[in-house]
Amino acid sequence: MDSFHLIDPTGALLVVGGTGLATLARSGVTDCAVTFRQIWALTKPSFNLGKARAELARPTARLEKDGVIRFAPGDLSDPAVADAANALSRTRSVAKMWATHERHETERKAVGEKAYATLEQAAELAPLFGLAGTLISLSFLSPAALGNGQEGVMQAMSLAVVSTLYGLLLAHLVLMPLAGAIARRHAHEGTARDELIAWLADHAEPVCPPCREDIPISRQKAA
Repeated sequence: MDSFHLIDPTGALLVVGGTGLATLARSGVTDCAVTFRQIWALTKPSFNLGKARAELARPTARLEKDGVIRFAPGDLSDPAVADAANALSRTRSVAKMWATHERHETERKAVGEKAYATLEQAAELAPLFGLAGTLISLSFLSPAALGNGQEGVMQAMSLAVVSTLYGLLLAHLVLMPLAGAIARRHAHEGTARDELIAWLADHAEPVCPPCREDIPISRQKAA
């Protein structure tokens, strides 16, 4: 089999370009920009629970020894964790720390869901543009084209088949796997962050009696 028959720049441009433009029109510039940032984030290291816990080890030891008044988380590499830890230091309240953490998690979840929905829409559109390429190529099979011999017919049929193939491959080997990777990463990072905040709360509660408000439900799940 000659694999070069599967390479058709016209079909690729039609499917990829059409899918991109239709997704942009349907989802909007903002959602598409969010999606591109989430795809780019996949190339970077994910949240590292061990590293974050190591960064908090010394401040947490000081917390257990001197109390929450002396707790100073210092410079942490993760902004969301730093904000939650600073909330504990600033308010001396475990509940406030959890509230800050959950606010960040809600925002992060919304971003992940937005990116997933955009990629899912793109995956639905890609096969349609593959079909559009097929219909366009078949429209070239006019009596005049047929009169030009077998070469014109083969070119039109090749574009028809390849366009459909490109649409399916783009949807099921690119777009949906990217959506799944983003969803898995967000789920993994959410669990790891919950575990970290639960660990910090367990160290803070015994030395911080005023912090014993009702702990959110998510705290109970993470503990």
